[in-house]
Amino acid sequence: MNTVQNDAVAYSVADAARVSGMGRSTVYNAISAGELKARKLGKRTVVLRTDLEEWLAGAPIYSAETKADCPANRAA
Repeated sequence: MNTVQNDAVAYSVADAARVSGMGRSTVYNAISAGELKARKLGKRTVVLRTDLEEWLAGAPIYSAETKADCPANRAA
């Protein structure tokens, strides 16, 4: 079983997704969009714990307004 150390200084993208509860694609998309900082160490992409925490903290706070803005919640 592959466990993730929550006190690690940096995470692989897969581990960052696991500890944040997001999908890998969401994390990669955030990196590509420049919303989440990532670093390259050789061939490996890593996300610092502090950058992951900052990205999550910067997400919109859920409210009736943000719910209405979500494409998944709009009427077809």
